[in-house]
Amino acid sequence: MSKRCLSFLSTVRTITLLLLLLILSACNKSEPDNLPPTVTVLPATDISRISATLHGVVTSNGGDVTRIQFRYGQTQELEHIAHVPPTPGAVSTVIDGLRHGTVYYFRLEAGDDVSLISSEIIDFTTERRSDTGSVWVETPGTLEQLFTTSEAYDCDTLLLSGKLNGSDLRFLRRMLGRDTDGLPTPGHVSVLDMTDVQVISGGESYDGMRYAQTDTIGKGLFAGCQQLKELTLPASTVVIEADAFKDCTSLKALHLPGLIKSVEPSTGCLALSCIDIPGNNKVYLSENGILFNQEMQTLVWFPPAVVDDYQIPESVTAIGSYAFSDSQCRHISMHGQIRRIAPFAFAGARLESMVIPDAVENLERGVFQGCTCLTSLTLGTETLYLSDYVFEGCPLTELHIKSADFVPHCQPDTFGGAETLFSTCTLFVPKGCIKQYRNANLWSRFEKMVEE
Repeated sequence: MSKRCLSFLSTVRTITLLLLLLILSACNKSEPDNLPPTVTVLPATDISRISATLHGVVTSNGGDVTRIQFRYGQTQELEHIAHVPPTPGAVSTVIDGLRHGTVYYFRLEAGDDVSLISSEIIDFTTERRSDTGSVWVETPGTLEQLFTTSEAYDCDTLLLSGKLNGSDLRFLRRMLGRDTDGLPTPGHVSVLDMTDVQVISGGESYDGMRYAQTDTIGKGLFAGCQQLKELTLPASTVVIEADAFKDCTSLKALHLPGLIKSVEPSTGCLALSCIDIPGNNKVYLSENGILFNQEMQTLVWFPPAVVDDYQIPESVTAIGSYAFSDSQCRHISMHGQIRRIAPFAFAGARLESMVIPDAVENLERGVFQGCTCLTSLTLGTETLYLSDYVFEGCPLTELHIKSADFVPHCQPDTFGGAETLFSTCTLFVPKGCIKQYRNANLWSRFEKMVEE
């Protein structure tokens, strides 16, 4: 065989060997570095009439995961989406606003902005509502049509569901014992569960003056409903306005929903001993039945029926408006980190004495208005300013001022409604300062002034 042929064969063998090596290398290469994520959906938990917690697991497999979400709905079209943080691993989310006794389908999806990998579809069924005393309002404005007069006024416990407008709320007030003119009716519902209700705008005025607003418990909505002892508000409620429950004198337990974003206290709820809220609320929390903001920096609403002496938690720096209104506590202790006491914070409380923390600079409007048992008050060293009607209706016998550096400024009506204090109350001022107070506007009117 010629040298040319041998050279050709050698070249062919070399090329063949290289091709074989490439093929073997491709066959032996490990899995790709960036596989799609593995997505596993798990059974739902904490299933109630209106909510459930969805669970799943996302494994990234080395790829980028920038989107994780659950799809769910009453059909396998899965018309709703609940997003979760794009962090692989165990994931979960709470979904609200569900309908009772209903099958819901869901799956987990994960991936990037281009494509998503989906799990299988599984389902759960929400709890059914009890048939006892339950009423479903299919069409807003038709609640009254679902009762005869005798049925409406012979109901103790009521479980409502559906969408209610102002006309429905107007009739509901009659069932609770109060008409639109504030006059009593034969209605005596004492336990009302509105978990599955959504309040919507529209319809008549519910109290002759105000109109329903979507997802809002409006001012005066339950005012004067003195038969009501326990109230569970709609799960969709976002706002509770001031005095929504004014003079609900028998109301003992108030159950707030998890979606609530704004709560203002009501006055006259003398029997209220517990305000609770789901732990997943992002704005508020309840501790021992007392409502705080989520960080426990502001005390929002102290149930008036709590009678034990109370020590405000160290984390609290502010007392909200009407927070202690009508409180039956005789003694409330405030620590030195509290900086603000909002208007009417203690209005109507049965306090006997109070020491204002040194860091509080202003006594705001009406802060002790109507405290008919308050006989002793000590202002903080930094109290600079006293607003109007601070002491209206207070039977103070001694008022102590601690600051020797300045005389606190009074508004013209600081002692409005409490003018008798000038003759009945002893003003205690820092040693060496009595002359300044004798020459100060309003303070000079105190007939009994003593240095200490």
